[in-house]
Amino acid sequence: MKMLNMQDPRYQKLLESGWRRPLTEQERAELGELLARHPEAHPELEAGLTRLLDRLPDAVVSTNFTAQVLQAAQRVPGRRLFWPAWLTAPEWPFSRWAARLTLASLAVCAGVVSFHEAQATQQKRTAAELASVIPFASVPKVEWLKNFGTIQSLSQVPVADDEILVRFSRQ
Repeated sequence: MKMLNMQDPRYQKLLESGWRRPLTEQERAELGELLARHPEAHPELEAGLTRLLDRLPDAVVSTNFTAQVLQAAQRVPGRRLFWPAWLTAPEWPFSRWAARLTLASLAVCAGVVSFHEAQATQQKRTAAELASVIPFASVPKVEWLKNFGTIQSLSQVPVADDEILVRFSRQ
């Protein structure tokens, strides 16, 4: 059997309605149906507490209650959550300046280290890519280039004369 979820919106709506006014017949029926399916919910405690709270007299609040609360809140010194107490002690007058300088130095050092790591990673990646390409990019030996002029002139041989070829082919 599934337990009644106290955060169930239907249950919460019925409870809040019961706090403000007496429940209607339909709302009581819906609440009874929910509680019948979930006997572990103990609604009598909630109802008893609501009845007791209804008997209490309204608290008398002064007309300037909000102003008094705001003044009290302004009198309480704020607590710094980020800086440790020894950094803000009055014995060390440059505590804020030193702490900020330290924090900025750490940030710059972290940035420089990250930049160098990124460069080293990029250099390793480039070296690996070049190593994989080098076997395909073979360069001819220097001895081949000594006869480059002769080799180039071979491609510039004049085309054979068709008339001469025809004469020799008839003979």
